[in-house]
Order: sequence, then C-alpha cells, then structure tokens
Amino acid sequence: MLITPKLGLGYRYDSNYYTSPANSAGVHTYLVEPGIGVQFSTAKSMISFDYTASPTFYDDADDLQPGQIKASKADYVGHDLALNAMTQPSERLELALSETYSLTRDPDKLDQYSNETGKDKYYINTLSPRALYRFTDRFSGQATYRNTITDYDDDASEDNQENRGIFDVIYNLNSKSSLDLEYQLWARDYDMLTSDYTSHQGKLIYRQQFHYFQLEAGAGYQSREFDAVGIKDIETFTYRVALEGQNPPDDGDPRSYVRAAFSSNFNDAGSGNEYYKGPELSLAGGHRFLEKIYLDVWTSYRKSDYETTYGLNSSSVLVLREDDTYEMGARLGYKIIEPVIISIEGGYKNRDSNVAAYSYDNTYVMGRIDTALEFGRRAN
Repeated sequence: MLITPKLGLGYRYDSNYYTSPANSAGVHTYLVEPGIGVQFSTAKSMISFDYTASPTFYDDADDLQPGQIKASKADYVGHDLALNAMTQPSERLELALSETYSLTRDPDKLDQYSNETGKDKYYINTLSPRALYRFTDRFSGQATYRNTITDYDDDASEDNQENRGIFDVIYNLNSKSSLDLEYQLWARDYDMLTSDYTSHQGKLIYRQQFHYFQLEAGAGYQSREFDAVGIKDIETFTYRVALEGQNPPDDGDPRSYVRAAFSSNFNDAGSGNEYYKGPELSLAGGHRFLEKIYLDVWTSYRKSDYETTYGLNSSSVLVLREDDTYEMGARLGYKIIEPVIISIEGGYKNRDSNVAAYSYDNTYVMGRIDTALEFGRRAN
C-alpha cells in the first residue's frame, strides 16, 4: 500500500486567453490543486486511485472592451480522477479496468488532435475494461471496450457519447520486438445538430525495445460514415512513428529523457461536423542537473486540413479551411527539499489559418510549487 497526499499551487498569465485573432485580452489564472494518490498491489493484482481538485480563479489583466465579461465569472472548481485496476486470474489471462473523469475548461482534453479554443466548462468521462489472453509465449489477443461521455454545462454546446471496441492480435518476434494487428470500430452520437458517425480503422504496428529506447511504427486506414443525409463519408491513411528514451532506462525519475512522435489521423470530436486531418510532429526532452535542477523543453507542429469547413480568407474569397499550429515551451524546476519542487514555465502558441477569423497567438508564463509525500511501501 502506498498513499501519496499532494498539493500544487500555481499562477499563470496568458497574453491572449480567449485566443482572439484581433482583440487579445490578458488574463491572470490562480490555481490551488490538493489531491491524493493511493496504490495497492499484490503478486497478481494492482489497484490505483488518483484524485486532484482544482479550484481555479481568473482575473483580468487588461481593461475590458465593450461587451466583454469579467474573467472572474468563469471561476470554477475542476476535478481530475483516475482509477486503474488489474488482476491476473491465471498465468495466461489478464483483466484490467480504467476509469478517468475530468471537469475542466481545457479544450485540449477533448481529443488527441483537438483544435478547439473555447473555454466552456464540461466533463469528460471514460470507462474502459480490457482483457488480454496469451495463447502461447509468442501469440496473444486483446479486446478493449471504451465508453466516453462528454457533457457541457452550457446548453448551447453539444454533448456527445462514443462507444469504441479495440481488438489486437499480437505476435512477439522475440523478447524485445512485436507486431500488433489492430482493428477499431467506434460510433459517436451527438445530442443536437452534428451528425452521428461510425468509424472503422485497421493498423499494423511494430514495436521494438532497445536498452535506452522504445520504437513504435504503425500505419493503417480509417473510413468514417455519417448518418445524416448529404454529408459525404471521409477516409484517410493513418500512421504514427514514435521514439521514446530515457536514462536510466527503468527509473521513474530519469536523469534524461527524449520523446518524438510523427502522426496523422482524423480528429474524433467534431462538433458542427468539423473534421480535419494532417501531420503532427512533437518533440520533447529533459535533463536533471545536480540531482535538484530539472529542465524540460518541448515543441510541436500540426497541420489541420479540414474536409468540408469553409471560410473567408483575407481577400474575402471563400476557401476550404487549413490551419498551421506551432507551439513551444520550456520549464525550469528546482527541488528545494525531497518532496517540494518549485518551477517556472513559459510558452508560445501560434495558429496561422487561411481563414482569418481563426488565426491567433498566445504567450504564457506560469509559476508553480508542488509537493507530494509518500506513506507506505513502494512495490519492488
């Protein structure tokens, strides 16, 4: 049993909090984040629980423009919860269950490829049971069901639900490499005007474990069929190449790490029938100096090539929307004493769209102090 009470305090300033293309408004954000983590494990089972509350307060940094609402009207208490359980009833069978819940104003939690910028409050809940069976030392099969519910406080925003099945046939070439033939089938249902849809996706994924690095390379095809009459079905070639490494290789707090990924697929959350594809490249790395100083840096680029969304460009010509989004950031942290870390972070994000109304840039700085105390015994 391991119990970990946590507390985080933070301050953030955004130069363009509302991501406006013309009238940027600075906003101060103040965070208080108490939480607790609990983990219990035996030889064949594990259960973990992690919860963080996030009282969040806003304050305008600039004078309000006519029609603008005070940022403090958006004050709220966010919640993040994760529950994971796993058991091995026999040598070949493994069963697992995960549950995540988040009440937030962060649009990036909607989707891996989210291009949303709204600050509406919503909750997203995901329940996912999984079963893995090892037929032989080299050959195994896995089935996963995932239910995701997205529900907005604002009645004008569109709630939705997704049900997804993921099926894997895995062949281990040796102790450090494998092939995964993956098939996914999912349906997303919207409550209002956005069309429901069904997607099919098949991929072949190769994974290789080196001493310090893990490599993943996969490619496949997705087709998406819409229920509403008049909306054209869409399809795309999908791929992902990712490399992760750290030193020491099995340490939860490595001295150095690097992550790189290059991928492309459709977004899944497409309120208003707005779907896009395009490559995304992300790079991140970090190093711990003198055992107490942490430095992390990251950058990313995404091209969002919309399927059916049109808008006016700077010359008032109707064009199919296309966005280029760049982001970069860095964080410097210092461990004052064993459980207490202070950090300062800064970043910049720019979205350049051929539809002028969707371009913006934002610069932010953030300071935090975090502490976590462990009570109990960590599993060996």
